[in-house]
Amino acid sequence: MRSKRPARELLRISIDMGPGDSQTIRVMEGEDPKRIAEAFAERHGLGDGAANVLEAQIRSNIEVSESFNDKSGQQPNEYGENSQHQDKAPSKDNASYPRAEEGAEY
Repeated sequence: MRSKRPARELLRISIDMGPGDSQTIRVMEGEDPKRIAEAFAERHGLGDGAANVLEAQIRSNIEVSESFNDKSGQQPNEYGENSQHQDKAPSKDNASYPRAEEGAEY
């Protein structure tokens, strides 16, 4: 009999609850965004409106996470970024800046 593979973490969302209080929602593969949002809202005394906003945010972040993962085969970090998709800031030595065309007005 095969053992079931543990669910992988899809993303983490940090929620600012007020001064000095930040909570994290972890979303695991296969979990229902509506149930996650409702549980978080209930645990923190938030209303149905907040649960609906959280659910929408979770669904949106899952879509972004999956699109990054589909394109590169890599997991995005907690900010939804993928190292292959991040552009390095140019240094002063190798900066590529647009050149002004002669006679162009800006």
